[in-house]
Amino acid sequence: MSKVIKTTLVILLVVAVVVIMNLGNGLKSLVETLGPDMTQGQVSLEGAQISLMSGEGSLKGLVIGNPKGFDTEYAFSLGEISFNLATQSLGGDTIVVDSLRVMAPKIIMESGRGGNNLDKIQRNIESYLGSSDSANAPQSSAGKKIIIRDLIISGAVLEYGLLGSSTIELPLPDIHLTNIGEQGQG
Repeated sequence: MSKVIKTTLVILLVVAVVVIMNLGNGLKSLVETLGPDMTQGQVSLEGAQISLMSGEGSLKGLVIGNPKGFDTEYAFSLGEISFNLATQSLGGDTIVVDSLRVMAPKIIMESGRGGNNLDKIQRNIESYLGSSDSANAPQSSAGKKIIIRDLIISGAVLEYGLLGSSTIELPLPDIHLTNIGEQGQG
C-alpha cells in the first residue's frame, strides 16, 4: 500500500472515531437547532449520550417551549430517557429496543383561543415537514418495524390550564409494558 493510501486511511479512521465519540453533542446541537424551527417555540436539551458500539444512549433535560400565544413556561419537559438497542437488529427490517426508560416526563396542556398548545406544536411540526394531512397519506408497509422489549415510564405529570389561569397538576401512575410490537401483541 502506498504511503498516501495509508495516510488517507488513518485520517478517515481518526475522523470516524471523532464523529462516533461526539454523537451525543451532535444530537444535542441538532435538537436545539431544528427543534425551534419545527415547533415555533424554544427547545433545549441538557445532554445526550449515544454509543453505537453498545447500543446504549440517553437524553437528559429536554424542554419544548410553547409557540407564541401561550402563557405557560413550556409544553413538555423530560427528566431523562434512556435506551438499550440490540445493535445486531439495526441492519434488519425490525429494530429491537431491549429497554426504554422514560423518567419524569411533564406535559403542560394549555387551552386558549384557537385551540391548545399541543395541537399548535403538532401543526407547526406538520407544516415544517410539509405533511398537512397524515390521515389521508398512503400507508407504507416498507418501513422498519420496532419491538420494545421493556418500557417503563415513571414520574409522569400532566398539567392542564386555561390561557391566563393557573394550571391543575395531575400525577400519572407509572407504566410498565413489555414486548410492544411482538407478533400477536399489537
